Amino acid sequence: MLHDLNQASRYCDHLVVLEGGQVRAQGSAETVLAPEMLRKIFHLEAEIHPEPVSQRPMYMVKQPG
Repeated sequence: MLHDLNQASRYCDHLVVLEGGQVRAQGSAETVLAPEMLRKIFHLEAEIHPEPVSQRPMYMVKQPG
């Protein structure tokens, strides 16, 4: 189990997002950790860029305000 979005994106081929013990999404990082899902489930905004080594999505969380 990972709680770090960047590690999950880089090392996992299939992700499952839980909220309140219920599966809310599953699939690739590109699908599961899309901007609308980040807002809905994690209540955060993030810039998404390709990670330099793996080219997988890398998440840079924006500070509120």
